[in-house]
Amino acid sequence: MKNFARRVRRKLDKAVGGAAVASDLDYLPIADMQEGWSIPEEDFISSRFDFAQETPPKRLFLLLSTPRSGSTWLSDLLRRSSISIPHEYFQASQYMQVMNERWHFADPDSGRIEWSVFASRLRAARTGENGWLAINLHGSHLARFSRAATMFSDLSWTVVHLRRDDLVSQALSWCEARATRKWAASFEAASEWAYDYDKVEQAIALLQRQNLLIETWIRANGLEATTIGFDQLKAEPAGTVAGLTGLEREHVQTMLDASHSSVVRQSSAQMRDVFRQRFEEEFLEREINSLPKL
Repeated sequence: MKNFARRVRRKLDKAVGGAAVASDLDYLPIADMQEGWSIPEEDFISSRFDFAQETPPKRLFLLLSTPRSGSTWLSDLLRRSSISIPHEYFQASQYMQVMNERWHFADPDSGRIEWSVFASRLRAARTGENGWLAINLHGSHLARFSRAATMFSDLSWTVVHLRRDDLVSQALSWCEARATRKWAASFEAASEWAYDYDKVEQAIALLQRQNLLIETWIRANGLEATTIGFDQLKAEPAGTVAGLTGLEREHVQTMLDASHSSVVRQSSAQMRDVFRQRFEEEFLEREINSLPKL
């Protein structure tokens, strides 16, 4: 009944305001979260990670990424280095719903987002003591971020594009997380994961498309971005963070050594290795004779 009332209110809202005033991007999704599944307190979206003292932001760390690219790990490294706490703040299906429960930026009847209120609450609660505000954006979040981007135009932007070269491993990890709803070690698995060639192939295509969208969006907005790879981050986490933020590497390493990581590697790597072998064998069998002969 609540969702039905929200749909009716939304239609009236658009009819009165006009199509140029509001689009679906300006509303929280109507669909509720999957029954029996919840976001754990350890997730960075929890209120426990809101900064107690409000600090006016000076710099924006914009992390452009794709699912399972290592962005949560980089976010944790930035947190442990006392930079800020990046998160998928523009992911509307779950995280914006959680934030709205305490920040109240969407109309309770229609679900329409007041972007100025959202940006103000985000800046107030998630800017570190050093003036850094950090946001993790997947390619699929860019459309909503674009609705509020001008509300961060007063800040100095550092734009980083995080990529993962091994698309097969990334796609398998994404398929597993989508199937089980276990996005990190702190999440409870909601179901089992079964190998599906078509889903892995589709995930690879979607990841490639998101990276292309990110690259195009960067150019279209005239932004300067630093591209880093997952392997680079894995090999030299302190050096990578230092290079992106201007901090001394030794200082970052000291901060990391003195802190506890909130990101724990999930334990299904062995199963992913088995599925990877199956996928590569099937991919070769399907594709090796399908390409045009040049």
